[in-house]
Amino acid sequence: MLRSTPNLKDLLFKSGSKMKGGVEDDVNHFGGRAYSTQGLNKLQKLKIEAFHGLRAELLFVRFILASAPLLLKIILLVHESVHEREYLKISEELMGFPRSSPKLEIICELPKQAKRVLH
Repeated sequence: MLRSTPNLKDLLFKSGSKMKGGVEDDVNHFGGRAYSTQGLNKLQKLKIEAFHGLRAELLFVRFILASAPLLLKIILLVHESVHEREYLKISEELMGFPRSSPKLEIICELPKQAKRVLH
């Protein structure tokens, strides 16, 4: 679906609920040749609501980072069930992802707390 929208500039993604006992450990939908890094050349903003830091969510963000050379901002609205320790681990992993946009700002907003900007 993303490859069929080459003029997409803003993307809002509402994450589902975190499933306990799910099979999300084996998720790799955004790897391999099926997902080339072409097609998101105009994307400038990504916002994900209810972000849990699940493997599938992190792989999606990594895919977007590698695929969007004009991306200016990612806003992750972290779900209230994510604890501070988990948040720090997620933040560290996000900072290690390669980026195709040199001007990118990543903002993580925790519920009832000040937002944190990751560069």
